[in-house]
Amino acid sequence: MSVIQELQIMVRSLLETVQQQCTLLKQNESPNKGISGITFDRYDETAEDFDTYIERLSAFFEVQVVHEEKRVACLISLIGPKLFTLLKNLLYPHDYTTKSFSEIAKTL
Repeated sequence: MSVIQELQIMVRSLLETVQQQCTLLKQNESPNKGISGITFDRYDETAEDFDTYIERLSAFFEVQVVHEEKRVACLISLIGPKLFTLLKNLLYPHDYTTKSFSEIAKTL
């Protein structure tokens, strides 16, 4: 076997190893690269007004890299039953799932 053939085999082997490592790295990457361990409080109307809450929640979404398609669901889970009922009434006959985060925030 010539030196060139040996080098070709080594390069192929090295290339396969790099490709395997890239695949493993992609599998280990989280689609949400936010900071773990940070939580966000439910809305408490006795503690702050809703506009301030939305500002803080928007900042939280940025830090946690929450994509737009998940923001509505997060907001709904944090506003509590009283505001959720109000939202449904304000949006009727439409459903909150058809609205964006900013549309819901403006509605409330």
